[in-house]
Amino acid sequence: MVRTLLAVLGFAALCACTSQQVQNSADRALNSVASQAPQLVADGALAAQVEARLVGIDPNSALHVALGVHAGNVRLSGKVASMATRAKYIVAVRDTPGVRAVDSRLSIDRALATPRETVRDFALVAAVRANLAAQLGASGLRLRVAAHDGVVTLGGTAANGGLKAAMLETARKTGGVRTIVDRIRVGS
Repeated sequence: MVRTLLAVLGFAALCACTSQQVQNSADRALNSVASQAPQLVADGALAAQVEARLVGIDPNSALHVALGVHAGNVRLSGKVASMATRAKYIVAVRDTPGVRAVDSRLSIDRALATPRETVRDFALVAAVRANLAAQLGASGLRLRVAAHDGVVTLGGTAANGGLKAAMLETARKTGGVRTIVDRIRVGS
């Protein structure tokens, strides 16, 4: 009986200690977030200024650029249509008030899709997905679908060869599909 009482008291003390440790950890996390809030707001405002400048230079390339801002340090990554656009982007970011440093990891892609092409590709992916779901149910929803200029790539797994053939035929019959790239594996 005494052993049981000691075990219960020890467990209660351990629970209290753990509860206090959890509370202390939560308090530290809350204080950390609260102390960083002004910097997060400043970084967000600077990011908005930089994005506006990039869109003003080349809105198409701006769609393909990822922007990271921390304490006035700006990182650009992604693709732009030309060397000239890349150079203009870097100068514009450096000239933005509040920017301390620029880390440019922009690559050149002369075949960068225009907004119209991007929307057309997105719509084609949606149409193929809708047809796959309508014809094949949940099996069609498991596929990865990508499109570029009428070329649709299907990836994923089909349970058997017959289902794979049905997936490919359903996608092929979708309006706007010129070519199918088959990356569907058979099996589980």
